[in-house]
Amino acid sequence: MELYAARQPETVEDRLLRTFDLSESDIRDRVVLRAHHAAQEFDRGLYPPGSPGSVRYFELVNTLSQVLRPRGWRRDDKQNICRLVNDDRRIVLVVTSGDEATGIPYLTFKKYPRSKYPKGVAMRSAVDNNQSAFDFAEYGLGTPQESNDAYSGYSLWTLMVFVNSHEIRSEISKPIGFDGHGRIAGWDERIILHPVPNDGAAIDIDLIEPDTPDAEIDIPVSRL
Repeated sequence: MELYAARQPETVEDRLLRTFDLSESDIRDRVVLRAHHAAQEFDRGLYPPGSPGSVRYFELVNTLSQVLRPRGWRRDDKQNICRLVNDDRRIVLVVTSGDEATGIPYLTFKKYPRSKYPKGVAMRSAVDNNQSAFDFAEYGLGTPQESNDAYSGYSLWTLMVFVNSHEIRSEISKPIGFDGHGRIAGWDERIILHPVPNDGAAIDIDLIEPDTPDAEIDIPVSRL
């Protein structure tokens, strides 16, 4: 079932700044591209299979933490979940890998994204927090069980990234459910970012200017 909720039109940039104190260039240049640059170093030589993906995740968490900590966010790594927490905004942000539908609007791809890997009990409990704030009764759905997560009352969001041979896609989205394999598959809201070309060439980090403001972005933000 597809769930839709009314929302006034808002740009990606407005939504990111209002909710997370982030710009799209913060995420693209200072987080996603820098993590991809680090992963490229492990995509050659005699490194074991899967090394680039693992390094990309490590660097996504590291660089996102570097960007957000001076802005009032803190890290909480309990239960093996690397959370970035803003207590004033009552938001938790985590990093995860997504599938091929990541960063593409549903009307274009005809499919909603899923996390690349199944999630454990702690993450499922965290997603339950978002379910408790969602009006399931309005849509004739059963009420989820009460969450046991330490951040009950906080909104959980994910920075989800997908990389293929020609582009890097990402979104910051609010999960509300899982598929039968334990992968995040249901979303209350998706903030889809512009894709970044990935032509296989090494990224020159010195050319990235993260403090340069982007031109006005007019991609609408939708709530499912």
